[in-house]
Amino acid sequence: MFFPSGEFDPRSAAALIAREALLSGVSDVAVRREADWWLIESSEDWLPPPLDSEAFQRLVPFAEGAPNSSRSEILLTAFARDVATGNRGNMTTVKGTAAPSVGSQPGRVVAFRI
Repeated sequence: MFFPSGEFDPRSAAALIAREALLSGVSDVAVRREADWWLIESSEDWLPPPLDSEAFQRLVPFAEGAPNSSRSEILLTAFARDVATGNRGNMTTVKGTAAPSVGSQPGRVVAFRI
């Protein structure tokens, strides 16, 4: 339903979130790997409060994507071992143990590992 292969795929999950960031109006988004972490990052914040926590805790409608669509961050909470998000200098662990160190630039980063 969410992933082309029918199973959780970190590349597809990262691509879904990057797409939603762009549809939310950010002008730049990057996906990269750092050790075993996947990072989706932008110099702009596409998850302002209260979305920064709600999107990871429940299905949140995302009309910009398509009718009846929802944000994809909840998929990370469901399938990833560790999930963190924040404005780079202020990371919050959503699920699991420690959040990665990602610097102090403004913007948004979503990080996860499986």
